[in-house]
Amino acid sequence: MRISSVRSTYCFVATGDRLAQVIRVVVADATPIAPAEVTLVGEGLQWVEPWRGCLDPTWAGRADGPAWVPSADAGLGTPARFTSAPNLPDGVVVEVPVLFDPALPAGSVVAIRAVVQSGEARAEAGGDVVVREPGWRMLMVPHFHYDPVWWNTQAGYTSGWDECLIVVNDAMGEMESLSVYDFHDGKFEKIRTVAANDSIGILYSLVTLHLGFDFNSDEYKIMGLAPYGDPARYRKFFEEAVELCPDGSIRIPMLKLNRTREERENYTATRAYLDEHLIARRAPDQSVNGNHEDVAAALQECLERVVMHVCEHF
Repeated sequence: MRISSVRSTYCFVATGDRLAQVIRVVVADATPIAPAEVTLVGEGLQWVEPWRGCLDPTWAGRADGPAWVPSADAGLGTPARFTSAPNLPDGVVVEVPVLFDPALPAGSVVAIRAVVQSGEARAEAGGDVVVREPGWRMLMVPHFHYDPVWWNTQAGYTSGWDECLIVVNDAMGEMESLSVYDFHDGKFEKIRTVAANDSIGILYSLVTLHLGFDFNSDEYKIMGLAPYGDPARYRKFFEEAVELCPDGSIRIPMLKLNRTREERENYTATRAYLDEHLIARRAPDQSVNGNHEDVAAALQECLERVVMHVCEHF
């Protein structure tokens, strides 16, 4: 039995009223049926919740099993999930929540050791992990339709918070694609809107169509395809396509290329722009390849960049 990887992630889990950072440990060549414990030690650690369970790959996803198995599903092994792209050739991944010393600022590199005990077998390995800062707490509201009144009331009144920021982001409503509200004292104050012709949701749907899937229907497939790609390959295209404005809004010039009624209804000019500057459109009966995975990854990263831009500004 051996430990082949010890890596920090950007993920956090709640522990009481605090958020613990997730450290992922890859254990290889363990006896599947033997009870095991994985823990972490190091001077920078304030608290650790050891993982206990069975290292059987077939138990992946169970509360007492590994989090996932890289050889069976490589989708989580991407830079977006980790501090850097991990090398996960074998083994099973377990997740260990930790609290770092509060004196350590975000970005600090801390040397820790992972220890796994399974029956009589024991293994240790060291690794450098990065202290990450948890983001905001978010309440996810079920998707209904683009009705800011509906979403605002569901988010604000059921959140349990006296004050919060509410961001409604979709393809489009009557005229708007994104709305930002300040909720306080039981009231909603609209503080920013983005028009439909700068909609990150419409761009996401158009790229979904460009990749051979259904517009305004199969966007979830692109989200699922994204972890298998490398966002760096097409990152520059989307950084230039979606402008982050100083006032917290966004601009997407390619959506304004459509002049005629036919172009506006079918986004033909925007689709031609994607053909010329991104990749050729995929027919629905064509196989999905690495190019499509990389575009999906860059598009998802772009969407997340937009959401973070809006939330950070306000």
